[in-house]
Amino acid sequence: DHRDLHSFPTRRSSDLKRNIFLHRGDDIIHVDLVRFELLGDKDLNPYLREDDIIELSYILHDYRIIGGVRRPGNYEWVEGETIGDALKLAGRFTPNADSSKIEVYTFINDTAEIKSILSINGEVLKRAIMPEDMFIVRVKKDYHRRDIVRITGEVKFPGIYRIIPGETLVSDVLA
Repeated sequence: DHRDLHSFPTRRSSDLKRNIFLHRGDDIIHVDLVRFELLGDKDLNPYLREDDIIELSYILHDYRIIGGVRRPGNYEWVEGETIGDALKLAGRFTPNADSSKIEVYTFINDTAEIKSILSINGEVLKRAIMPEDMFIVRVKKDYHRRDIVRITGEVKFPGIYRIIPGETLVSDVLA
C-alpha cells in the first residue's frame, strides 16, 4: 500500500540512509547509502528483487566529526564502524589538518564524558566508534599564513603587500 510510504515524517535527505536492512528470503543485507554515495561501494546499494522487504528505523544514535576534515558534520552511527571509517566518510584530512592525532570525546554516562587524544596509527583507525562520540581533528596553527596589508589612497602603487609582523615598517611598503 503506497499510502504507508507517505506517512513517515519529513526528513533531511541525509537521514535514514545508513541503517537500512534488506530482507531477502532468509538473508538480511545491510544497506548504507551514505557509504555508497561517498565511497562508491556498490555492495551497499544492491538491486532489488521481487518480494524483497526494506526495513528502515529511526535514527537512534549519531556521531560528530569536525575540524580538519573535508566533510565535517554529524553522521548516523552504524554498529562496528571505526575511526578510520568515520575519517573516510568525512572526506579524510584537509591539507591544514594535524593528521598526527585526533581528539575523541565519549560519554561514560548520561552527562559525563571522557576526552582522549589519540595518535593516528593503524590500531586507532580500527577503534570502534561509540554512539554520540565526537571527534575533533585540529588544524595546524598558521598553516600557509600570509600576513598582508592593503594600501589605498593617493599613493604611487596602491594594492596588497606582503608583510612580516614585527619586522615590516610602514615606510617599507610606502617606499
